[in-house]
Amino acid sequence: MWKVAPWSGRLIMQSAMFKRFWHYWWCILFFSVTSCALPANELAHVRLSTVDGVPLPPNALRGKVVILDFWASWCGPCVRIMPQLQRFYNRYQRHPKVVFLAINNSETPEEAMAFLQRLNIRYPTYFDNTRHTSAHFRVVGLPTTVILSTKGEIAFIHRGFNPNDDVVALLTREVEALLTP
Repeated sequence: MWKVAPWSGRLIMQSAMFKRFWHYWWCILFFSVTSCALPANELAHVRLSTVDGVPLPPNALRGKVVILDFWASWCGPCVRIMPQLQRFYNRYQRHPKVVFLAINNSETPEEAMAFLQRLNIRYPTYFDNTRHTSAHFRVVGLPTTVILSTKGEIAFIHRGFNPNDDVVALLTREVEALLTP
């Protein structure tokens, strides 16, 4: 359905599909977040398991800033960003309100852990064997980093890696903004 926009006199599309599309791009342009239309509590969609196959309890994430980093060993940019993510993890590993989870769904747990050991990467790695978490957060390329607020809402999403970026400074700034009341 078309309607005349009162502020411009132009015809605009008034369908629900158009509104959702416009909302999505508005979020990208002005908030640098590509998932504004997702439900508010994202913690219910985090379904991960440890290297031993033990599920991660969602209660472990409630009330915390959660950083989800999706990666694979065959992903060159993922490998290049890992040392910076290790430094970021070292900074926040003892913080009671911050949880960092690296997520792999491409390799077997044994292959992934051996790869991380060779690179001397020691941050917590979980596995998305069913790919439920990856699909929910619309992970279509690697690396992808999703930051959830203490309310369980998506606050930031980063797709890809620019080697000129200071990832530690960027993530620190975003996490500190979410921790500030």
